[in-house]
Amino acid sequence: MADYNATHPADPVDERQRVTDDQQVRDPDPTSQEDDELNAASRPEHRRRRTHGRDARQHNIVPARTGPGLAASGRAAHGSTNRALQHVVRQPGGRFDSFNTLPSGADGADFVAKLVLYAHHQVYSNFFVGEVKDTSVLPYTKYALHHEHAYWGAAWFSCTSRRWLAGQSMQHTPQELFFYTKSLESLRQALSDPTLATHESTISTILHLSFPPYLPHVDRSMPRPRQSNFKTWNLLHLATGLNVAEEHMLGLAAVVKVLGGVQNIQSAQIRRSVCFQGIHFSGRHLKAPLFPFASLHPVDQLVHASRLRRSRHAFDPVSAETSRRRGTGFDDISFPEVLPLDTTPQPAVVWAYLADMTTILEDYASGGSMQSQTSVILDQMQFTQHSLLSLPPAADLQRQGRQEEHEHEHEHDQRGGMATRLQLYEITRWACICYANLITYPTDYSTFPRLRLARLLLRELNMLYETSMIAQLTRPEQRLVFWATVLGAIKAVGYDDERASFVALVARSAGDAKVRSWTEARAVMESFLWHGQTSDPDALKLWVEVQRVARPHAAELRLPERMAGAER
Repeated sequence: MADYNATHPADPVDERQRVTDDQQVRDPDPTSQEDDELNAASRPEHRRRRTHGRDARQHNIVPARTGPGLAASGRAAHGSTNRALQHVVRQPGGRFDSFNTLPSGADGADFVAKLVLYAHHQVYSNFFVGEVKDTSVLPYTKYALHHEHAYWGAAWFSCTSRRWLAGQSMQHTPQELFFYTKSLESLRQALSDPTLATHESTISTILHLSFPPYLPHVDRSMPRPRQSNFKTWNLLHLATGLNVAEEHMLGLAAVVKVLGGVQNIQSAQIRRSVCFQGIHFSGRHLKAPLFPFASLHPVDQLVHASRLRRSRHAFDPVSAETSRRRGTGFDDISFPEVLPLDTTPQPAVVWAYLADMTTILEDYASGGSMQSQTSVILDQMQFTQHSLLSLPPAADLQRQGRQEEHEHEHEHDQRGGMATRLQLYEITRWACICYANLITYPTDYSTFPRLRLARLLLRELNMLYETSMIAQLTRPEQRLVFWATVLGAIKAVGYDDERASFVALVARSAGDAKVRSWTEARAVMESFLWHGQTSDPDALKLWVEVQRVARPHAAELRLPERMAGAER
């Protein structure tokens, strides 16, 4: 097993995914599954317009030279705060000129508080049906906005949110840059004040700055594996890959450390927000979560609700049968224990969480009973991903095992068996991260290290086949390797070298696992973790490639009519 616990620099977006200044955002195809995140806001005013000026990924923030600020302008808004708010709301495509005439002092704080909450509710109303208010993940109160840095940060967030909702240019407006600069200036002053450095208003400000809420500007012409429709659940949590946003996340971690840990944040909603941001940041780097898990609902409630949903779902008979099989393939495989046992989720438990989460999301998408519990589901998604990222690399468990060997003498064959278990554990861990990015926690590929993840899984699979371990595997373990190899091959779509290597391994692992047809292959996938509605088309294309590699001179593979239609 390779040791991937060493510190890595921020993963840059792959060069083949970069967009030049002349490229524009493609009009979304309403029938295309890969444009789900763009179709979420389908009203005419939400359609994206062509970009202007510099690359949207550049983030050289400088103060605007024109236009007065918020409280600095010293001018009162015309009419009441509510009328001013209505004026802004009615102009989703406006230039945010109302910010130039915001009331100062307490009235201004009240105004911005309402505007921020409106932005949150509008964003989430595009994706959720039900508890829109409960899904607002960044709570900002009138009290917090009395602090200048939180005030400016809220203005920055409101502007960028509304521009994203209006489908305007990806380039920041001069007013946004002005608010951003003022927020940074006041934030520096707050951090130098011992009474404000760890105040919740300061934490709120940093969260705002690390949370630019717009879809990154990427080249959609590159082939990509399909992701589930649940991508919109995480759309607002996208870490855009901008160095500026990541620097703010590191600053947030430093402030929380000075505070003594995330548990010392008084507001439950802000604790939740800090935890959620940490999960996304860690997923971006394939690392353990920055912060302990925190949510609005107790962990016991989240786990209990998951188990109930798995046993009592509102599906058609075919989906119900798939749900009952999902995850059972792990039952006959032994994985190493992760210490300490009382505080760390065990691998088999995490695999079960992923199976449960898939069932919960299927229930929500089918209009089941979970549709009115969006806040609970959001916490369950974060809890499942946090548990997955919390699993240590196999190299850490290997060091732990060596220490135990010094205390207890083991036979040579026992040590060899542990090496195989560790290798299978590492393969499963990377494969589950692939699955989560496809189905249960799908963040946009413009910000996710898809190529790096595919290479990590490919390396572990190659190490398995280059040793004598492969001959020692049982039939369930061989089926596990086949499942993991298929997920890796799907993740490698668009990367020719890695894809070719995976296709060869899929052909080999299919032979080892005695998988001879697409029907058998799909049954194996469903016994572990699989969402056919999302991944069947990619898997069918892969299966055709595998057949060509395994039988290059055979006639073209004839797929069942139903499956052939799915491939197209």
